[in-house]
Amino acid sequence: MNADLVIPAVGQRSAGGDLARALKDRGYDVTVIGDAKRPAKFINAVEEGYFTAISLD
Repeated sequence: MNADLVIPAVGQRSAGGDLARALKDRGYDVTVIGDAKRPAKFINAVEEGYFTAISLD
């Protein structure tokens, strides 16, 4: 599976919602995961990333 773009969310405050909306408005298929979605433990973000990746078609 290839991706055209991957944007890591790093830092103290998530801008995932704003960025996701901007990309969706431009026609991109966007899935917000990890701390960009909600604060969580590292293992939860990794697990969510894994399951999101295997669900892509």
